[in-house]
Amino acid sequence: AVAQAYVKDVIMHEVGHTLGFRHNFKASTVYSMKQIQDVEFTRKNGVTASVMDYTPFNLATKGEKQPEYVMSTLGPYDYWAVEYAYKPIAPADEKAELAKIASRSNEPLLAYATDEDAGYGALLGIDPEANRFDLGGDPLEYYKKRMKLSRELWDRLQTMQLKPGESYERLNRSFAAGFSQLARVAPLAAKYVGGVKHLRDRAGTGRPLYEPTPVARQREALNLLTEGLFKVDSFKFKPEFVSRIGIDHFERRGNPDISIANRVLGVQREVLDALMADGVAQRMLDAQDKVADPARLLKLSDLYDALQGAIWSELRTGGDIGSLRRNLQREHLKRVSTALVRASGNTPADARSLQRENAVQLQGQIRASLGKPMSKEARAHLSESLNTLTEALKAPMQRAGA
Repeated sequence: AVAQAYVKDVIMHEVGHTLGFRHNFKASTVYSMKQIQDVEFTRKNGVTASVMDYTPFNLATKGEKQPEYVMSTLGPYDYWAVEYAYKPIAPADEKAELAKIASRSNEPLLAYATDEDAGYGALLGIDPEANRFDLGGDPLEYYKKRMKLSRELWDRLQTMQLKPGESYERLNRSFAAGFSQLARVAPLAAKYVGGVKHLRDRAGTGRPLYEPTPVARQREALNLLTEGLFKVDSFKFKPEFVSRIGIDHFERRGNPDISIANRVLGVQREVLDALMADGVAQRMLDAQDKVADPARLLKLSDLYDALQGAIWSELRTGGDIGSLRRNLQREHLKRVSTALVRASGNTPADARSLQRENAVQLQGQIRASLGKPMSKEARAHLSESLNTLTEALKAPMQRAGA
């Protein structure tokens, strides 16, 4: 039944393309999470406002009743688009009638954003409400739910008892699925930091075309990411479980041993790239020109402080530094050092100066921590990190491409 429902959803989407319709990646935001959990509502209105969106499966968390998994009908945007494109209109009335239909474009149920708005390739997606594979009127709430679903999956796997003769590859397949879903939503949550909501309005609606994401929402997203990805206990798996994650020997490629560390670092690296990007820094600096009250903005210094505080928390709390944490700290240090030594031509001057100030602070914290008890691996890591920072702070800046 799930497979048949999904095939129907895909067919509706592709027929939409044959009719000339583009993707609509804001359609998924028009209904609340409560509405899309109501089967009667979604059977009548759809899980989103359009079959032209890319939507994930509408899954229930533990204790919730399972709603419709996918779109089972057309949404209000689809009927509106068909009306504009195909309604029979007398030639003499066409201009006025089309203008009348198009004038509804600012109605909430007809929200629209397409591929360029969501971003791909060199095109930046800066609107946190224009995404592929989000769901519900509060995308950030969905990302929390999706991250929770991954952790629920991992918890079940760590206590799962396989039947005698069953392949351990089942654990690996499900474990990897949890990571792939986490890797899909974490960068989308990062879009809230330095995010800018933008509309396609014409004059007369009274709405701003570009509106920086409210500070509370940016902080909420940043906290979700630091707590979920960058804290000491963000990723904890039982050794007896990890030692049973095996490959499918019929599809064996390269090393049969599976690295948990690489999977964790892959997600962390992508989110660090997003949060520490030059474009994010520039938008956060430019946002002060778009709002009258500076208190409504998340400062760039707040972002850099939050990341550094979470990633290097052992320097403040004491204790050893495990291998997953050392990997993450090296990635952060690599980005800071690059900003100091070989900034790109697009790196804002304020971003580089803030990175330098934080690097000096980090240098002092590492130096003070080297006197505390820790493993040889952690001490070697901190010694190397201190040397890297010291050399980066002393080195003259080289402009990338110069």
